[in-house]
Amino acid sequence: MGNCRQGDKRVNSRRFFPKPTVCLAAILLAAAAINAKPRSFHELVDAYFDDYFKANPSQATNVGFHQYDRQLEDFSVAAHQRNRRKLLEYLAAFQALNPGPLSLLERDDREIMIATIHSLLLEEDRVQQWRKNPDAYSGEATSSIAAQPAENFHRHRDRSIARQCGFLC
Repeated sequence: MGNCRQGDKRVNSRRFFPKPTVCLAAILLAAAAINAKPRSFHELVDAYFDDYFKANPSQATNVGFHQYDRQLEDFSVAAHQRNRRKLLEYLAAFQALNPGPLSLLERDDREIMIATIHSLLLEEDRVQQWRKNPDAYSGEATSSIAAQPAENFHRHRDRSIARQCGFLC
């Protein structure tokens, strides 16, 4: 198994990646991950919402992030498992943040983020409406469709206001 043919010669592939080298590389990668610079509160919040809106494109559209307009939620079991894994990672990261250097508002926001993630984990682990409620699928599709004309209306309204104020030709 450990041999490869190269031309007429047999080459031992184990010679290129001996076990100690592979083990050392794994240890170095693990150490780098542990010693990685922790994210600031604001970076963590931004990363959380980036991931949240990627997993919930209809919500992104509803709050005005239109890079997700052409996407719908992935309701597969694998998507829910990925979401749960990410929620646990974010929960650990928010709980690991030292609230001491944060402002009073940031401390409150940190607590809100932790409570929100607990709520979402409760939904993923116990309630699981996505398994029980067929309206979850049709509701997301219809609300995404309904949001499009409203967004077009707001764009046209904003352009009209901008024209009236002399910002557009």
